[in-house]
Amino acid sequence: MSFWDQLDAFGNASCIEGEMTLSYGDVAGLADGIFSEVLRENNKKALALIVCGRDVATLLGYLGCLRSGVTTIHLPDDMSYAGISDYITRYKPQYLWCKKKLYSEFLANEKTALYSLYDYALVDLRFDDDGVDGYEIDENEISESEINDELALLLTTSGTTADPKLVRLSYENLQANADSISQCLEISPDSKPITLLPFNYSFGLSVINSHLNSGSAIVFSNEGLTSRGFWDVFKALGVTSFYGVPYHYEILKKFRFTRLDFPSLSLMAQAGGRMPDSLKQEFYDLSKTKGYRFVCMYGQTEATARITYLPSSRYELKSKSVGIAIPGGVLSIKNPDKNNVGEVHYQGANVSLGYASCTQDLVENNVNQGELDTGDFGYLDADGYLFLTGRKKRYIKVFGNSVNLDHVEKIACEISAMAAVIGRDNEIRVLTIDGQTESVKAKILSMTTIHPKALSVVAIDGLLYKSSGKIDYGELSKRYLEND
Repeated sequence: MSFWDQLDAFGNASCIEGEMTLSYGDVAGLADGIFSEVLRENNKKALALIVCGRDVATLLGYLGCLRSGVTTIHLPDDMSYAGISDYITRYKPQYLWCKKKLYSEFLANEKTALYSLYDYALVDLRFDDDGVDGYEIDENEISESEINDELALLLTTSGTTADPKLVRLSYENLQANADSISQCLEISPDSKPITLLPFNYSFGLSVINSHLNSGSAIVFSNEGLTSRGFWDVFKALGVTSFYGVPYHYEILKKFRFTRLDFPSLSLMAQAGGRMPDSLKQEFYDLSKTKGYRFVCMYGQTEATARITYLPSSRYELKSKSVGIAIPGGVLSIKNPDKNNVGEVHYQGANVSLGYASCTQDLVENNVNQGELDTGDFGYLDADGYLFLTGRKKRYIKVFGNSVNLDHVEKIACEISAMAAVIGRDNEIRVLTIDGQTESVKAKILSMTTIHPKALSVVAIDGLLYKSSGKIDYGELSKRYLEND
């Protein structure tokens, strides 16, 4: 049974703590209530857009969609009105689940509000006389054939919202991922994560799904990682599991997390991009001292968040690796070179159906058929552990030679842990925030064949990040390279 359909089976077990206290039975009832009127009005498969906060109402809206068969698009709550409107115009959702306060523009006509819960409202976009930036949709335009029955969720790729292309995830994808992560991280009813990652981000949603799948309680906090309130809740409610991207671990180091004690903590997991080796080692060493597991993971939205995991018991032998395939997944290397390096290929039930760029794509069948070319280069060792060497799109030509920007960045991070490398043909620029420009440049030149004229190292005030916590190379390039 799927994790969203089995909520009632956990009955009075605690499901939500922190922001409020709700049992699994409470959550099931509240989630069902959101779309009950919709189902009585129209039994056809509908599309809803959820403007996601890290709050209980977002979770209830998401579960309400899954339990009622409504396909949903997740977008972040810091997105502008114009940005939301663009997705509405492109994909024509019938319903919107959002905060009243933040998006009052959509609620100008009170007749469009079908349901309210906490500070959220379910908005009917079909019959708004004013429309949304000129967008109106007639009920007759909606037909069962416009949305694939298997399509459960649409997410932006890698946390970015600059590209309207969405990843199409099926009900099977969501359940397969929840099962795999529950197994490889040994999630149980006693596990208790805290909400830190956005719900419009596949990694953050995977954390939620896998714990609901196991009957765990989830602690909700709207506080930031640097807030005392976050850590007060963390300690008071006995949080056992911390999930973060490299940026979060950099913050933890900066705020001297290593000196703090959390007796309930049993797991720290990292995904969402490459983490500097020195930082990984520091948190692994801490895990040995404090007695918790430290697990690094690798994945993509196209694989419903995660593809590999590095068991903490194998870290010392495989610290440079991103791990082995999650349960149910198979890794292989396409077109390997003489060093066995090639494009990483993944096969599994968690591989998405494909992409969508407009409403016509929502009816498409399973294009990927469980197969994913990741766009990452790497190799597998004799034990099946994956070692990544770079990103297909992160290769440029410098005076006729191919250069892997990820490799250059890895070298830079040996001197400056917080560094990013951007580039275009015949020009590589290293951005660092700790001012060690000369040392970084000398290290790169000594370890590569890059011509000095093609390399520059620039000190900046801070890196730019996507909502997912990953480095935003596109924005960095615009600011520090393209406008130069």
